[in-house]
Amino acid sequence: MEGYRPETELLLQLMRAALCRPDSALDWMDGCSAPALAEQIEEQSLVTMLYPTIRGQAGGAWEALAARLKPVYDRELHRGLMQEYEIGALLDDLERDGIDCLPMKGWVMRQYYPDPLMRSMADFDVLLKEMDSRRMQKWMEARGYAPDHIEQSVHDTYRKPPYMNIELHRRLMEEGRLRRQHTAWRENCLASLWQPGFRLEGKAHIYRLSDEDFLVHHLLHFYKHFTGSGVGLRPLADLYLFLQKKGQTLDRAYLEKQLEALHILAFARRMARLAQACLEGQRLDQNARLVVEYLTHTGIYGDRATMETARLFQSEGKTIGQSRWNDFFSRCFAPLETMKNTYPRLRRAPWLLPFYWAVRIGRIVFREPYKLAAARRYQTQSRYDQLQEIYRAAGILGDAR
Repeated sequence: MEGYRPETELLLQLMRAALCRPDSALDWMDGCSAPALAEQIEEQSLVTMLYPTIRGQAGGAWEALAARLKPVYDRELHRGLMQEYEIGALLDDLERDGIDCLPMKGWVMRQYYPDPLMRSMADFDVLLKEMDSRRMQKWMEARGYAPDHIEQSVHDTYRKPPYMNIELHRRLMEEGRLRRQHTAWRENCLASLWQPGFRLEGKAHIYRLSDEDFLVHHLLHFYKHFTGSGVGLRPLADLYLFLQKKGQTLDRAYLEKQLEALHILAFARRMARLAQACLEGQRLDQNARLVVEYLTHTGIYGDRATMETARLFQSEGKTIGQSRWNDFFSRCFAPLETMKNTYPRLRRAPWLLPFYWAVRIGRIVFREPYKLAAARRYQTQSRYDQLQEIYRAAGILGDAR
């Protein structure tokens, strides 16, 4: 894997050892900095996945890395145990009170790991069949959760210190810039959603997605963040472990039909191949290395420079200048569903949209011009060209090979 920074190559070796080869003995790489690798592992939110493997290696550099990560590991392990207890209690209460729900994302995905606690979670996402925000606020407050954001987006958020963040979803995914793609898949997915055959075993009110729709949802979420501010390496591990467990039983025809309708089939194929190559130690070509470096650089939560540059592709201009203008226009004249999140009064009075567009323009131009200036500093031709190359390598632009 020529061309990698030593920290990136060693990070991939650690992921392979942790997930696929638990008894592997690894050699420390020349030129690899323990503090830099520790920072990368933390930015990728991979401490609980990798620390047990690091702790088992011999040598001074490994010991230094383990010492640096141990406090983080102890904290994240405690967080994971508390989350398991709290989420279990929450699901028991939802079942007892007859509230139809569907756990999503990381809580489901972590069940495919050798140890669920290897996959850390920032929050717990659960879809409700009938979302009544006022009723659910009282229900959550009775369980010690404080409302954070209510009726401001596709989900309501609640917090219970020190570790619990809960998102109660109205829809499977925030539509936003993926509205057209999401609508196409949602219509197919809703046909099986909330059907008796998709209840969890022994439960009357807790449901699951089919394996195929769960994978589509994961890939949509992966794509959304990949083409946003960045997403890190963990979705590759998620994808690999899920396919190892479920790949032989999936309805491939249904999957390809949905992914093609969503315009992410090429991306899905490339990410599946990349996940397998990274975690099975296969040689990566230039395109694969480019994507891995991008995922490593942006980290699990992405970065501002990538987000602002990505907006140029979302604006679909033929030149960078036209893309900048389209981006400015889309910031000012956001669609109604997006505006409702910022201006809740539009939920009751959508006819006020032109007025709130004027309010938004005033805020952008006169009250927050520094945000627009910062965006322009990030939206350079060199960053645009670099991200374009990454998107081609990931199967987002151009034909997949």
